Amino acid sequence: MTYAEDTESRRISRAIDTQLTSERRRLEALRPVKLLLLGTGESGKSTILKQMKLIYDTGFSPEEIQTYRSSIILNLFSCVKTLAVQMDNLKIPYGFITPDTVDSDPDEPLPPQSNNVRRRSSLAFDETRQSLSRSKSPVISRLSTYVVTGVDSYGGGARKGCNYTLQSQDAASQYERFGGINQIGSIPDFGRSMKAMPLSTFGFGKDEIITAQQIDDFEGFWNDSGVQYCFSRSSEFGLMECCEYLMKNLRRIGAPEYIPTKDDILLSRLKTTAISETRFKIKDVEYRVFDVGGQRSQRKKWASLFDDVNAIIFVVAISSYDQVCYEDHSVNRVVEALQVFKSIINHSAFVNTGIILFLNKIDLFKIKLNVSPVSDYFPSYKGTSRFEESIEYFLEMFRAANTDPERRIQHHLTWATDTKQTRKVLDSVCKCIQEANLKDCGLE
Repeated sequence: MTYAEDTESRRISRAIDTQLTSERRRLEALRPVKLLLLGTGESGKSTILKQMKLIYDTGFSPEEIQTYRSSIILNLFSCVKTLAVQMDNLKIPYGFITPDTVDSDPDEPLPPQSNNVRRRSSLAFDETRQSLSRSKSPVISRLSTYVVTGVDSYGGGARKGCNYTLQSQDAASQYERFGGINQIGSIPDFGRSMKAMPLSTFGFGKDEIITAQQIDDFEGFWNDSGVQYCFSRSSEFGLMECCEYLMKNLRRIGAPEYIPTKDDILLSRLKTTAISETRFKIKDVEYRVFDVGGQRSQRKKWASLFDDVNAIIFVVAISSYDQVCYEDHSVNRVVEALQVFKSIINHSAFVNTGIILFLNKIDLFKIKLNVSPVSDYFPSYKGTSRFEESIEYFLEMFRAANTDPERRIQHHLTWATDTKQTRKVLDSVCKCIQEANLKDCGLE
């Protein structure tokens, strides 16, 4: 072979290599990206998944909207029932007015109910119960009474002594004095009827209704001063975060022609009890996102998805720093999330898997800081109620869970119900994942 022939042969070989590399890059760039969405119960995982469908997919189908309509109605009934149950568990009388807002004789009877709510008939509720129970997919109501005690090894727990404030003592005293569970009045009667309603028979049909009588009863119940005091203590028990939103939009939701809005769907609560997969494309790249139930009973399902995911998005409801877990009333929710995160990030199956941490619900976190000090639940926190200082404390807590000094955790502060903010975060996450994939393949 002459020198010229050898030179030409090498040129052709290099050209072929370049073409193969280019084709390999193209194919790798189009390879589906698998994301695993993890987190403890009610962290906001499902809301993030809904946002992905809105931002990158076609949104919600008519069938999905009907399902969410049923879910929202069930959420409404569940919230009212939970409050009715907790009125008795916390020993709060209907019509209770906190001592610091009124100067009254404690021995005087409670004032008549200001809400002229008629005594509802059992028939009105039977109609809705029958309507909701026709579906083949029953939903078990999630009602928990939380014992606010305990501080664990992380220094996180529920605030001790919050059940023994002067207000709660006064409420308990009046509760016993004026009949306890047998308190007389239209609103107490309504509360008892809600406690007796078997929400476990409710399902997802397409013809659920809220009667005009029920709307009036719900409104009167919600406006009761004792119920409002109970609501102010909702960190002591399990109440859906969408409760206030639902009650403020009660008449719109109760309308026969009601169709859920985007905000209604994002704020609604539907417990994830199975593995779901959502697919969408960004610039010709397919993303497959797996959402797994965050309750303890669901975590055994995570292992089957460990092998080949590109990244894990771990979601923490940082606003739950003052709440306890549904499954274990002695464990703080953020501490529970930290323990699960630690087990995930140090798992042998995740050595080469990207970890992305979402500290979610920062909108609620900011609101809570001034009324529910972090130090009341995490004694090791010595800072102020400033957002930046408080969020850095929790962020450092999760960083410290990583035992690999070479591993970098990408984190984002998220507000999952805000589509604009969530879009920015998700765009950044998807870009980083794509870049990481190319580097892993030696293509960048």
